[in-house]
Amino acid sequence: MTQPLKKTELEKLRKVPLQLPQEENDSFIRKCIEMADRYVTTERWPSHQSVYKAVLDSFCIDYPVDTMRLLCGFTAGGGFTGGLCGALCGGAAALGFIYGSTEPMHDEVHKRFMEAIFKQGLTPGERAAEVVDTFWREAVYNYYFLSFRHKFGHTDCRKLIEPFRDNPVSRKRFGCCRRIVGETAGLAARTILTVEKGQLTQMGENVYSHLL
Repeated sequence: MTQPLKKTELEKLRKVPLQLPQEENDSFIRKCIEMADRYVTTERWPSHQSVYKAVLDSFCIDYPVDTMRLLCGFTAGGGFTGGLCGALCGGAAALGFIYGSTEPMHDEVHKRFMEAIFKQGLTPGERAAEVVDTFWREAVYNYYFLSFRHKFGHTDCRKLIEPFRDNPVSRKRFGCCRRIVGETAGLAARTILTVEKGQLTQMGENVYSHLL
């Protein structure tokens, strides 16, 4: 992580209105965790939809209920394949609803991307640095995914439930997933607060870090 993103850059991020909490961050995040837990237990939403709903509802964001359908493929790492954790996907979807784009690459972004790929005389590191700089908005998701990995050690469902490999359909395993649901909603909420309070830094560890 390096310097904080400039205010002018942050102002370009958010696409929907949201309500920031008046209370302390930790208290607000705890309530978001509790809301996600209620959704996944009492209200019986799947993990990915529980996180998505809890994050957006916590910030009083108005979202079409139809967007919930977009998350239905993420069960147990995506169609029970054990890939990316469904709860993690739900939080990423909530962040995307707030900060994502509905347009193709702008001309300037596309030009920089193509130049990074095809321009002669650049080293692999220079190409990687140009791509990371061009797609600076990804720092939002980078922060969130790294936070999840730091907390749980892995991002894939199969790895997260490895301790229950011999008895995966059990109370202990689903108790573990229940905790991940709540904590993941909290991580997404903390990411939003970090962005909105101007504390988000530029891209952290990423797929190109070994070249930078």
